[in-house]
Amino acid sequence: MPINADKPHLWKQDILQSVDLFNRWFMKFAPKAFRDTRIRVTKQVEEALLLTNDLRGLSPALIQSHPRILPTLRMCTCPPLARDRLIGLSGAGKALVGTLEAGSLPPRMPSTLLAENLARIVRIISRMLDKDILPWIGGRLLVRLAWFAIENQRRLAKMFPQQVDCSQHTGSFRQLPCQATFSWEVEQGHADQDE
Repeated sequence: MPINADKPHLWKQDILQSVDLFNRWFMKFAPKAFRDTRIRVTKQVEEALLLTNDLRGLSPALIQSHPRILPTLRMCTCPPLARDRLIGLSGAGKALVGTLEAGSLPPRMPSTLLAENLARIVRIISRMLDKDILPWIGGRLLVRLAWFAIENQRRLAKMFPQQVDCSQHTGSFRQLPCQATFSWEVEQGHADQDE
């Protein structure tokens, strides 16, 4: 018989102790894990933005050359796309998307089939790019304002895998809507680990 299973009068105290233990663990380890992940993912987002010319040069050939950027691209959409949602919308195979997100190409897939699947993936991502966070997509800005704002917007767009804290945005150009997103790291099973 499990401990205290036959002692319901002790359950409330056990629950309180369990919650307290978790809260202490969380306060000790979560901030460092979040910061470490944010630093790593921010570099990945910056790389994806640079490779894609701020998402204006997104193409099947680019994903073929740099498949590791796919998770970042999924998080640049509105709403952010889970891996399975991208698979369903694009019709691309689950194995293909998994292989791309692992940073490689499927070794036995014919090049024509790969090109077709990548084109479908790019079509979905391009259609769903978050134009509120990426206002330079779709020509919604006047040209003279676009160049003024693009560096600041790029800096803010790097925050896709985290929560965008609008209280920190002081620019008079545009107030960004708060959009809580989660890191694709969680989706891939990279849970916080004790040290």
